Amino acid sequence: MSQLNDILVGAVDMHQHLGPSVIPRPLDIVQGAKEAQAAGMKGILVKDHQFPTIAAVEIAKSCLGDDCNIFIASSIALNHELGGLNPAAVETAINMGVNMVWMPTISTENHYVSHEKHGLKFPASKKKIETMPRGYVSLLDEDGQVTEDCYKVLEVVAKDKDVILGAGHGNADEIHAIILAAKKLGIEKIVVNHPTYMIDADIDRMKAWTDMGVYLEFGACTCDPISSICNVDIDETVKTIRAIGVEHITLASDYGQVNNPRPVEGLKHFAELLHSKGFTSDELAIMMKENPSKLLNI
Repeated sequence: MSQLNDILVGAVDMHQHLGPSVIPRPLDIVQGAKEAQAAGMKGILVKDHQFPTIAAVEIAKSCLGDDCNIFIASSIALNHELGGLNPAAVETAINMGVNMVWMPTISTENHYVSHEKHGLKFPASKKKIETMPRGYVSLLDEDGQVTEDCYKVLEVVAKDKDVILGAGHGNADEIHAIILAAKKLGIEKIVVNHPTYMIDADIDRMKAWTDMGVYLEFGACTCDPISSICNVDIDETVKTIRAIGVEHITLASDYGQVNNPRPVEGLKHFAELLHSKGFTSDELAIMMKENPSKLLNI
């Protein structure tokens, strides 16, 4: 693996779960940024399912000061805790400089159904009080088109060409409808996370998305056997990436769970695993460096 010693130099991890969060996290944004910087990485993007990461990212940058030589990107996920499909929240996030807007993740029906199917439960949250039942955020209407609320959010995202749209945790049909509506509105940067886990898209559907300029993200958290919540066979992941082509793929850690590797070490292990499965250093660089850098304009 000697040729992979510098595989993380210049890499961008667009999917790290770092504290502070209502879900217990093993490290916060400052710690995560320091570890990524020490590995020579170019950038990270911080995701939280229940709270926008914009303010915490800005404070982390301030704390790091002149010692910060890494790009730290922020995001917002439109779950119940943010008011669901809330255009005002998206407007505020964009005006604060958010880099990525995720459509609903943990608030989709598909998220709960898929987790239960794989024998998983969503991580316990820190609680001072009990939370009320929240139901699901609807993404499609009776005709299979995105709902009016969903469309209004996409209209806001479309106003800033630099903002990346994360397709969220809907099923393949819901994700497809979101992509079609987003492309109609002129949204250029779209990422589908873990398309073979939870979304359960087949190759033809994934190829249709990448033909429209969509990127597919494969994360160590769901694809690397060392992950406590790995649910996709690594050989199937290799087969899928080969069928799609590395020019349409981004690799991320999706780590930040208390019982999993830390994001930097986890991303490196995932890269080494894919290298052992036949991906060259140049191919890994396209997926870990070139493509995410292009999405984030860095």
